[in-house]
Amino acid sequence: VDDITDRLIDLKLNVVRAYSFSREFKISKKIEPYALHKIIANNKKLAKMGQEKARYSVLYDSSIIATTCMGSYRNSLREIRFDYVIVDDAQKANIPELFIPLSQVKVQAILIGDSEQPGPNSQIPEMCKSMFKLLIKRLKYPASFLTTTYHLPTMVCDISSGLFYGGHLQHDPQAINSYAKISPAQKGPLMLINCLGEEEVVGDSYINEAEAVCIKDLIRTFLKNGVGQKKISVITYTLEQKYNIMMRCEELKDVRIETTEAFQYHTNEYVIVSCVRSSMEGDDIGSLGKAERLNNVLTRATRSLIIVGNARNLYRNQNWRNFIDKHFDAIFCEGLGDSPTALTSSQVAEEEKESSLSHEAESDDEEYLSLIHISEPTRRYAISYAVFCLKKKKKTKTQQH
Repeated sequence: VDDITDRLIDLKLNVVRAYSFSREFKISKKIEPYALHKIIANNKKLAKMGQEKARYSVLYDSSIIATTCMGSYRNSLREIRFDYVIVDDAQKANIPELFIPLSQVKVQAILIGDSEQPGPNSQIPEMCKSMFKLLIKRLKYPASFLTTTYHLPTMVCDISSGLFYGGHLQHDPQAINSYAKISPAQKGPLMLINCLGEEEVVGDSYINEAEAVCIKDLIRTFLKNGVGQKKISVITYTLEQKYNIMMRCEELKDVRIETTEAFQYHTNEYVIVSCVRSSMEGDDIGSLGKAERLNNVLTRATRSLIIVGNARNLYRNQNWRNFIDKHFDAIFCEGLGDSPTALTSSQVAEEEKESSLSHEAESDDEEYLSLIHISEPTRRYAISYAVFCLKKKKKTKTQQH
């Protein structure tokens, strides 16, 4: 919400940012004059009216109100009905969340999101259902599809387009395709390093020490090639692995290290991914194998993406298998020397087939609404999870003119 509010301020629009009470002390200096509680606090006349009346007065006179889905029912907003409601990143909202702003619209609601990116995240299965995805994929509700990507390297754009968007994505002709190489064997902005370290269970999560060590070496290699720390981000599939990598890279203060969920709507020039899971036991690789999470990972880097994981384990999953078969001639084994050892994707497939057969032998005993489908890579900037409530004001003669 703050990212979009920031841009609306630049356009000199009459916008008010309505924060939840817990966020009122965490706002930027640029947005502060537009924050609802600050507007009231700095106006003596409004301050005397009492909080509820003051909030309603400010909100009613505003052209644009920026808040979250849950926030659209707080701060006296529930008393107002809006001509237009625009929900950004709509695929991230579960059904109850999305119904809050939709219940306040009078003329039209516009949902903007990407059905191929991760949806709501909750421990309760029913709360993980996305109404946006339901409308797009199951009910086939008509939607506008935006197709031009603005931050992905051409190669990565083509991969994401082919795997997840039916080949409809187009890259920006001015896309940046230069990148810092970490190995002479690297042929493009995308690289998969086969790290054979074992996963370890920590509480109800996992870590992978070998991947953490490999990632620290990768960061050092980037730094030696002149890439600044702020241009490097590390994302991982588990929270414990995030803390593990942070401990190992404690001196690298400006390298951002996050989980894939926390980094979902952010990008950086160079992104390193820790897949963590390496166990060949079981029938699948868990949430790591979900198509939407793979798509999310592939679309985070603007120059180069390095994936660190166990290639044989990843290959057991159909989504990763499609990715590896089509886009990797060789998967580089752990180590960044001048001549890294490499496996061909066919070798990985053959070894995975043998492993699978062996495992099976051992286991015999066991119009009111408008939708805009904006593929997340097409965003020019990272935008936060937000909803905009637009209310028409009575037109003055000047406005009518």
